Amino acid sequence: MGNALSYDLVTTREEDDLMETIRTKRSRGIRRIPIDNGQGELAGMLAVDDVSEIIIE
Repeated sequence: MGNALSYDLVTTREEDDLMETIRTKRSRGIRRIPIDNGQGELAGMLAVDDVSEIIIE
């Protein structure tokens, strides 16, 4: 299972640009990215499906 895990945690912040976050996700092959609320706490997760829904709208 260790081979399936990423040890280089990539996060985004709530105020980060959505398109830049999408570029980061694509370039790193990340399907889900944690969203930091700016105080080091988890505010949510941005998944591939979330991005697809935004683009379709």
